Parts: sequence; structure tokens; C-alpha cells
Amino acid sequence: DDDIVYLTGINQQHSGIEVELAAQVHPMVRLDFAAGIGNWRFTDDATGTYRDGETDVAFNYALKDLKVGDMPQANFVTGFTITPIEGLRAQVLHRYYALHFSDWSPASREFSDGDDPDDPRLRNDGWRAPDYSVLDIHAYYDLPFELGPAKPQLFVHILNALDATYIQDAVDNSPYNSWSDGHQAADAEVYFGLPMSFNVGLSVNF
Repeated sequence: DDDIVYLTGINQQHSGIEVELAAQVHPMVRLDFAAGIGNWRFTDDATGTYRDGETDVAFNYALKDLKVGDMPQANFVTGFTITPIEGLRAQVLHRYYALHFSDWSPASREFSDGDDPDDPRLRNDGWRAPDYSVLDIHAYYDLPFELGPAKPQLFVHILNALDATYIQDAVDNSPYNSWSDGHQAADAEVYFGLPMSFNVGLSVNF
């Protein structure tokens, strides 16, 4: 576990498209939409070198075309903001995340001479976590008075307002939970997102 292998040739290609739109459909209503869809992959297999005494030992890693893990590669945000009276602004945002491949290490794709680099245990992507969505609510109210140069504002934030249960992060073939190294849900270590929470406060702007 204390040995160090020096890897070379770990290259990734990140491509995709992002768009962000807003429309003031009414003096009191604004609509918002944002989306990002990516295609993040490793472009090549890699090699590694370990020095055993005075001898260099070579290793190979089956990485080409595998999806980069640890972050959703697609997200969509829709929302609307209303300003029903002067000084009051309320916003509802719906966030949707997809194509979230669990985190994995290139070391887990190691193979030796004579091994099949296209073995499904090596060449398959990390486990893909379920898509999920979260609804957030934000509101601000500028109090109708000033304290000298200070302008007080009340705010409230409700995060995950529908109390959704979702997997926010995952590790593929967990060293603690995996039993088959099959890149499946049963082999993953997962971290759930926070339940509904809120905070209310007063801010003062100078």
C-alpha cells in the first residue's frame, strides 16, 4: 500500500454545450433556464512504472473511452422569480442532475501482460448513480427603512424543499462494500444528499 507507481498517458477530453436563458415575461415575473450537457472521457490507455530495487516494473491501465467520474455530466435548471411588491423578490429553482458516474481510480483498471484489457471488470464505466432533482426556494425582502447608510434585508432559503432522497456522490467498487467488482449499485459506496433544510436571517448592506 505504500508503493508508488508513476503513471503516464492519463489524458481526458472534456466537451459539451452550455446554455443559459432568461425572459422577463411580465413586469413581476422572470423565467430562467440553464443547461449543461457534457461528454467527459479518457482518451487513451495509460502505463505505469514501479521501481523494484534497481528494476523498473511496468503496468498497464485500461482507461480509453471510460467516462470521467465524480461529477454529473448533465444538469438542467429551471426557475421563476416574482416581484409582487416593491422590495420583495421570491425565486423557485428546480435543479436536475444526470449522467453522474461514480468516482473511481485509474489504479482499479490495472492489467498485466497476457490479461484481456477489454475484460468487463476493466473496460466498463464506473457505476452510474440515479438521476435526481432538487427544488429550492429563496426569498428576499428589503425592509422599508434605513439605518443611516445601512439597508436591512430579510431573507429565507429553503433547500431541498420537497425533502427528496437522492445520491449526491458515490465511489465505484468501494474497498469497504464491494463484493463482485462489477461496477453495480451493490458494489458502490454512496453518500446521500442533505434532507430539507432552511435558514432565515437579516442582512445589512452598507
